[in-house]
Amino acid sequence: MRATKNFWNTKLKPEVLSENNINAIINSAFDLLRSPGIRFDPDPRVLDLFSAAGCHVSSQGVVSITRDLVERSIDSVEKEMTLWDRNGNRVDVPGMSFSSGMGCIKVIDMKTGEPRSSTRTDLATAARLVDALPNIDGICQPCKITERPDVYGEIDEFNVIASNTTKPMAYISEYVASLEAAIEIATAIRGGTDQLREKPYFSYGITQIPLCFSQKEINQIFIGIENGIPLSSGSIVIGGATGPMTIAGSLVHCLATDFALITLGQLIKKGCYCLSTTELNFMDPKTGNFGGIPEVMLSELARFQIFRSLGLSAGSAGGTSSSPVFNQDCAADIASSIIHAFYSGAGYTYYLGTIEALKTFSFHALLYCNEQVGMIRRLEKGIEVNEETLALDVTRKVGLKCNYLAEKHTVRHCRTELRQPRYYQCLSMDQWTQQGKKDLFDRIDEDLRKTIADHRSEPLSKQIQQNIDTVLQKYGVT
Repeated sequence: MRATKNFWNTKLKPEVLSENNINAIINSAFDLLRSPGIRFDPDPRVLDLFSAAGCHVSSQGVVSITRDLVERSIDSVEKEMTLWDRNGNRVDVPGMSFSSGMGCIKVIDMKTGEPRSSTRTDLATAARLVDALPNIDGICQPCKITERPDVYGEIDEFNVIASNTTKPMAYISEYVASLEAAIEIATAIRGGTDQLREKPYFSYGITQIPLCFSQKEINQIFIGIENGIPLSSGSIVIGGATGPMTIAGSLVHCLATDFALITLGQLIKKGCYCLSTTELNFMDPKTGNFGGIPEVMLSELARFQIFRSLGLSAGSAGGTSSSPVFNQDCAADIASSIIHAFYSGAGYTYYLGTIEALKTFSFHALLYCNEQVGMIRRLEKGIEVNEETLALDVTRKVGLKCNYLAEKHTVRHCRTELRQPRYYQCLSMDQWTQQGKKDLFDRIDEDLRKTIADHRSEPLSKQIQQNIDTVLQKYGVT
């Protein structure tokens, strides 16, 4: 799974900010980093690194980060992340990459259609579905093992995913020990620490609050970078709550938080990779819930335009919905969010299959996301222009009769030029009736049950499984 600068066909990317406005937002982020600065829980490793780099450090852990240091860090940070699958094969994606997830505490029960707490079995099922779906490139934790909401459950989440899909993983955890165990499991899969550094099996995300880094997150940053694990910043700025109510003000907070992480990462290990997945949301003043959908979309367009101007990678939330169930509202949300991520120019899009504002995971929604990503893949493919596709020879042959049905040119291209959709069907009323009048949900439900029944993920080798079991026993996961 690769997140890149993703500059393909940049003319498609809407530009919502002028160059002057881009500079104003970036300069404001630099000003914020200098004053009031960024708060780190006092950790000698962090404070000594920043102090040695010429930054003012207070006794409370507030660091005033200089613009020159940040600019040098942006220049030196690795701009492209490449992950390998569980088998050590490089995963190349032609444009955007898409991942399921992340961290839902409920799932929609396939028997009752009602939400319930997610289980270990649900996580295994979700991982097998990701493994089966051709357009989903990677996996985060689609749902949590809620029957064990502790460090042991988090470690087991990594184990369950690794056992049920060969696709690369993004991992998040509440506990530092969970990351340490994940690295040991990944090392067992790769066959050694050097092999894991050479071919990272997973990336790791921290979820700091804006402008602040706790001791837990500091520890995770050091552990991840020192072990060669690609890092992502997953802060959420909520306009009106954890950040300014204005789009421009919240963008400044996003950039400053990401810049601080990039800078710390470069001080720990120059050239390491850091992906920005910081999000903007806005508080609805009437309800206190997340709101401002057009403002969120506008801010995402602006954020990616800014990151493109800096040559940095960035990720986007997509394939998600605030709807509590998979219905027409949910399908509309998912479709619009994925196409929006496409036009924003995201290198990496996550959250596929999540509904109810990230609380619940829907197997049906994941399959629908797979269909929508297939449409994006066709857009990414673009238009092939050559002598064969310009079709002048066949046009002259047919003449002005305009009947190409029987032509070999049509036969050659009817299945390669047009994407074959999985669920959308071009049916007449009679054809639809003959097929049982199945609506979109019916078609997805049928495919979902068949996929779960038929797909078998490639098992881990006996030796690797024994090595993983040793790690699990070490951490008390039974």
